[in-house]
Amino acid sequence: MINKKSCTFVVSNPETIFPMKPFYFFFCMLLVMSCSKSSNDSSSNPLQGTWKLIAVIDETGNGRKPDPTVADCPDCYVITFNNDGTLTGKTHTNLLRGNYSFSAESRVLSIEKGLGSTNAAETADGELLIKVLTGKSICVFKNNLLKVVNQDTQNIKESLLFEKR
Repeated sequence: MINKKSCTFVVSNPETIFPMKPFYFFFCMLLVMSCSKSSNDSSSNPLQGTWKLIAVIDETGNGRKPDPTVADCPDCYVITFNNDGTLTGKTHTNLLRGNYSFSAESRVLSIEKGLGSTNAAETADGELLIKVLTGKSICVFKNNLLKVVNQDTQNIKESLLFEKR
């Protein structure tokens, strides 16, 4: 198996293997390019992208659709996690913004300073979304689904289920 981060090879006499120097140069370039670190690194951020809230799950594991539903408001309850550690989103009535950090190893999402929002006449599910995402949360990924469970506040019994857009 080739280590994707580095390669070592020895050619004692390159002219016996490659009598023509241009071909030797071409071969070396191909070898160097094939040994460079893969851009598909497993430590990439699976949280990155846009997520739509599709269910609120209570402490017994029962789920319900958020109010208003996706059909009533297709742009509601959407969060976008950007590669630079910022996030933007929308509840039913307010715009969200903030900064986050995410550890892929521990699956911990941290939004320590809270989510800034326009804060006008928020719905119950909008308030719940802000509460669950604020602080430290555990993220569970399965296919294109994301379950977020708040770990900071004991009185939040619900978790949120998002689908990647």
